[in-house]
Amino acid sequence: IKDIMIDISTGTIEYVVIEFGGFLGIGEKYFAVPFRLLSMDTKKESCILDQEKETLQKAPGFDKDHWPKTNSHDFSTSASYW
Repeated sequence: IKDIMIDISTGTIEYVVIEFGGFLGIGEKYFAVPFRLLSMDTKKESCILDQEKETLQKAPGFDKDHWPKTNSHDFSTSASYW
């Protein structure tokens, strides 16, 4: 998880930004994923996104140098993909 986006009117987590792929800081793809799709593994102290690797490879995303405006809610429609 690279970032957490919070709805400031409700105080709830709307989505998380996750990183996928790349090597040594080159070629990573970032995704805005609705928080409800994550499950928590308290024993391993980690978050789990139960998606196939191919799903992430095909998913719409953005790169580390071109983040969307966080107050625009552009990714509120990310749920339509996931």
